[in-house]
Amino acid sequence: MTIASLSNWLLHSDHVFARLVRFGVVGGSSGVVYAAVTALCVSVLHFSPVAASLIGYAFAVPMSFLGHRGFSFRSQGRWREEAPRFFVSQAVNITVAVLTMHGTIAMLHISYLWGMGATMVMIPIANFLTLHFWVFGRGHTATDPATAP
Repeated sequence: MTIASLSNWLLHSDHVFARLVRFGVVGGSSGVVYAAVTALCVSVLHFSPVAASLIGYAFAVPMSFLGHRGFSFRSQGRWREEAPRFFVSQAVNITVAVLTMHGTIAMLHISYLWGMGATMVMIPIANFLTLHFWVFGRGHTATDPATAP
């Protein structure tokens, strides 16, 4: 397999591994936005780490929805069905992120960076599974001729 054919497969296949790679690209980009906004809010604007984490998520979520819908999962589903499911899943993620940050600084008494790091590991795993099986995984994705029955 050549680099070009591998790239083409990763960009256009509905195989779970290709989706996972695309998910990583979008999620990584969203994670960078989350981390940058969170760090900026704490370090420059002097917000509390919990509030900063919430603000970081608020900036990353719209980019994440558009990227995962159009690129990671190539969904052809209805926006009015997918968007509410996506935002419910993100509300759960935000709750977990805020509780993780609170636990990190208030209960463990360690740097907010540990809470940010834990959030950036836990959330993507749960998020891929939720998006794959619930938000975009209801048979509304583009058809991959290589895997079609």
